[in-house]
Amino acid sequence: MAKLELSVQRSQISTVDGPNPVSSYDFDLIDLEQVKILDTFQTSDKASARQYFDNMIATMHPATVNGTPGMNPFEDGTFDEVSDAAVDGFVPAFHSPDMAAAVAGEDPTKVDPPRSARLTPPSPAPTATSSNLQKVARDLCGLGKEKKNDIARMTEEQMAKRKINGAFCNIKVQAKPHRDMAPCETMVGRGVDNNACIVIGNDRPGKRHEGYAGKGHTHCASIDLVTGLGGWCAKEEEEIRIIDEKTNTTRTITRPMVCNPSFFIDSARIYISQKTDVDKNFGIGEFGRPRGKSKKNKDDKDIGKYGAKSAVVLKADNIRVIGRESIRLVTGTDAFNSQGGEVGDKSGIELVAMNLIDKLQPIVLGNNLQLALNIIVDNIEALAKILHGYLKYQMAYNQALQRHTHITPFFGIPTLVSEKAIISGIQCDLKSVINTELSILKHITNLQGVKHNYLIPSGETFINSRLNKSN
Repeated sequence: MAKLELSVQRSQISTVDGPNPVSSYDFDLIDLEQVKILDTFQTSDKASARQYFDNMIATMHPATVNGTPGMNPFEDGTFDEVSDAAVDGFVPAFHSPDMAAAVAGEDPTKVDPPRSARLTPPSPAPTATSSNLQKVARDLCGLGKEKKNDIARMTEEQMAKRKINGAFCNIKVQAKPHRDMAPCETMVGRGVDNNACIVIGNDRPGKRHEGYAGKGHTHCASIDLVTGLGGWCAKEEEEIRIIDEKTNTTRTITRPMVCNPSFFIDSARIYISQKTDVDKNFGIGEFGRPRGKSKKNKDDKDIGKYGAKSAVVLKADNIRVIGRESIRLVTGTDAFNSQGGEVGDKSGIELVAMNLIDKLQPIVLGNNLQLALNIIVDNIEALAKILHGYLKYQMAYNQALQRHTHITPFFGIPTLVSEKAIISGIQCDLKSVINTELSILKHITNLQGVKHNYLIPSGETFINSRLNKSN
């Protein structure tokens, strides 16, 4: 029977919805002999976490939980109290060094230092808002205790003499976590004293079992350019508990922190992949909800038309694309996509703010809008002219009524013109000229002003952009 290990942890994960982290209960069921993860589960609901744990214990009978036989994280305080490591954003999931080395694909007797397989350390979220967040010039956050103490005891002059103060691009002392390197990956370059690296490998958005590389797919090559590996306070070291089963004693050791790539935590990256689920991996649209539900609840069919295809992604706090002469965002140039499939649907350009894809609306075409508004204004002007013509006809009719007489029975003599009708007719004509006719003429003039200001290219407030275009 296979030797199984159930790895559990409680962590704080950052989400795409804001700076506040979400508490998460994470589980990994690992076959130590076959060196592979059999099942993974993540939830923010404690009841769901307990149900999953009880089910795994009853059905899979893992030999150990976090390296300890018979351990129950709901009873020993693992899930009730967040340790110091968790406050910093990470609780080690694998406390057994043999298991950690095995999952990392290494011989545990030859690893120095041993590696952790649950390797993505979510960064603690700053309490300040992004608009006013400021950091000190020399931030030792995440630095190992010994290094931090050494730096604290040194003066600026001493650091300058040793050329480790960072001034004039000298070496600076700061936390520098290690990146977990899978056998299919090559580190092309790594910063001398910082968290910047370039990795060529296969599609891997997180841990080794994630992405198309984790599924064993071919043709999913990737290039990952990252700065700020591990986030704004990446930890250089981690403390783990080692339990000696023979003596039943526990000791704490310190070893280098090893990080998985994280598309949500790492500070900035350019990610190029031959085949990836771009929206799913970067939390775009329907995938942008806070994580914390079981990964099994998300059906791969929801990936949509952008899944399992090549992608290039730029992600950072701020992105500027600068063209000294012009910039074009172009789609629909090829008949076939990177996977050999025919491009059948029309692919447009979507500008999405606040990740609100359900609020997207079509962009108005300026020339067509200009034409439509001109037609509307012309029709309104035509209605005004029709009313003006009707007013002229009515005034002529009113004047005829003012002079109207009748034939009397006395020898056919016509009656006198009605004095009341003459007075009322004159008043009606004056009011029609002063109020209605002048208003119509003013209305027509205003319509011409609207066309001149908004619908003619020479107008100051012309509705079309003179520089930017879209189809």
